[in-house]
Amino acid sequence: MITRSIPYWPIDPVQTTRAWGPWVTFLLDLLRATCAILPAAALWGASFPLALAAVAGPGRDSGRMVGSVYAANTIGAIAGSLVFSMIVITQIGTQWGSGF
Repeated sequence: MITRSIPYWPIDPVQTTRAWGPWVTFLLDLLRATCAILPAAALWGASFPLALAAVAGPGRDSGRMVGSVYAANTIGAIAGSLVFSMIVITQIGTQWGSGF
């Protein structure tokens, strides 16, 4: 969305600010940010209940199950950010590392 759709919208932000004022530009920027961020945020938010459903089983303690999925999610997020920042960026740089 960020690289393939939004840059080609037939709206010029400079002309919009001159013609309609800063509030219309703000609302246009809000719409662009929503279109760019909302789909990914919704899918990432839906992944946690799916992960819980994947590990759920009959007779399992729900608190322990949720805690273990949260712990795995936190450890994975920390490990992924460390690996990306310390290895991927240092080896291939930020321009090529954004494809991961």
